[in-house]
Amino acid sequence: MATVIQIKRSSSTSAPATLKLGELAFTYGTGTQGNLGDRLFIGEGGVDGNGDANNISVIGGQYFAEILDHVQGTLTANGAVIIDSNKAIDEFIVGNSTSVGGTIKFNEGTNNGTNFVGLKAPNLLSATTTFALPGADGTAGQFLKTDGAGNLEFMTVNQYIDLAGDTGTDTYNTAETLTFAGGAGMDTVVTDNNVEIQANTLTDSNLSGSAGISNSNLANPTTTLGSSVLTLGATETDIAGLTSLVIDDITIDGQSVTTTAANKNINLTPHGTGTVILPSGYEDRAGFQNQSVANKAYVDQVAQGLDTKPSCKAATTADLVATYNNGTLGVGATLTADFNGAISVDDIALSVNDRLLVKDQTDATENGIYKVDQVGTGSTPFVLTRATPEDQPSELSGGSFVFVEEGTIGSNNGYTFTHTGQPTFGTTDLDVSQFSGAGQITAGAGLIKDGNTIDTNPDNSSIEVSGDQIRVKPLGVQNSMVANNTLTGEKFADPLYFKDESSTQGQVSIGGTLEFLAGEGINTIASGNQLQIVGELASTSNIGVASFSADNFTITAGDVEVTTVDGGTF
Repeated sequence: MATVIQIKRSSSTSAPATLKLGELAFTYGTGTQGNLGDRLFIGEGGVDGNGDANNISVIGGQYFAEILDHVQGTLTANGAVIIDSNKAIDEFIVGNSTSVGGTIKFNEGTNNGTNFVGLKAPNLLSATTTFALPGADGTAGQFLKTDGAGNLEFMTVNQYIDLAGDTGTDTYNTAETLTFAGGAGMDTVVTDNNVEIQANTLTDSNLSGSAGISNSNLANPTTTLGSSVLTLGATETDIAGLTSLVIDDITIDGQSVTTTAANKNINLTPHGTGTVILPSGYEDRAGFQNQSVANKAYVDQVAQGLDTKPSCKAATTADLVATYNNGTLGVGATLTADFNGAISVDDIALSVNDRLLVKDQTDATENGIYKVDQVGTGSTPFVLTRATPEDQPSELSGGSFVFVEEGTIGSNNGYTFTHTGQPTFGTTDLDVSQFSGAGQITAGAGLIKDGNTIDTNPDNSSIEVSGDQIRVKPLGVQNSMVANNTLTGEKFADPLYFKDESSTQGQVSIGGTLEFLAGEGINTIASGNQLQIVGELASTSNIGVASFSADNFTITAGDVEVTTVDGGTF
């Protein structure tokens, strides 16, 4: 290492004439505001044709360090207050005592005056408060008022209050006394800032025009409800003649309880062990929805995990070549054959009103549960109509289950609709999947079936079954399998991974070629099964290993020693 490192320097108070880009220089002549002594310079801004920096800029020095060398937050003589290019500062804090609020002082106009006007903060504040001064100086007699948000404005004191009663008006001078006087049957009580106005106890003597308040003294002590006359104060157990009774939004009419306003709920709360009985089939009504009340039979069905629908006689196995009409949002929607002839599905001849599960339409929005309206003949097409109540979105929501009774393929199978939520007929794809089946499992490729047991069918030469696992048989992968491409690189789960010095990961497939490319200053030499990596010597045009003359520096026990690095003077 160097014993001494010296940068360019001068005892003058002027900037250096030239500097190289990034070169430092300093002056140690006494610095003032009017010269460049005690400054640190740097060459920057690119270079000119001579290789010198375009700009020589001041970046520091003792002159600036002494200006800033004072306690933070304490104004010091000859110290620095740093402002922006508009001579502005965003905040000026006065006072840093732990117990006494800061004071801004405005001295009197005499030279070196000692008297001042001060604005002082409280010694303790619960929160920061900022006041914004008015935009004008106001008029004589006005006062400053805050709006509660720190904004001050000049206001004029109002000495008068306008009063108005049921009868008469007055203008009250705040210098006078405002008296609250009670009238007949009324008292007033004034306590501190509270005025209480209260009525006297109600008696016959202060009821104007009446000697008493009993029901018999009322002008009309009865009221008529239906055909019954009700006397005030009497007990009535029966009310006759009512055709209906309206209580808030509920109307009771005969055996019907309805709401008088649109989309209102009816709440029923039986007493004790009582319950609410709903008619059978209530859940199949068109208006039945998630918020509707369900009977116990329906709840038991849902508790089993199935939203079951009445069974269908048969189910389609392919697209029906027919024209779809969506009806009114699915109600009355039809599938009409594009040709004449009787309908037959899955080897089953259908009759009028038979239910059919349509599940294989190319346009899945046409799928659903239909009934046969017209079987079709040699001169007429068949016509299917969406079945009721499955023509309602709430009755064919996702998860609906239907059982198929007959058919070569569909017989004794159960199917579910796999869409989400309630569908929009004509828009929502009504996809159908098989949910259950009786003895319909068939062994596929690579499997064998023996009664109720499904098993794998390995070749037992390269693949074998060990316990409950299928695995590659030991010594089952042979060189011949790799040689004839029976086992290619893509069939291996893991390739050969490698990383560079920056931990960037690469990989090469089994059977692929790994190529080694050398960077600047490095050569790679491959020979047989060896790879040699060698370094190149550095030159003015090539990055490589540096070579130095022993006359220019000394190496002792691994250290490089340079006596002095000197930037010179100016």
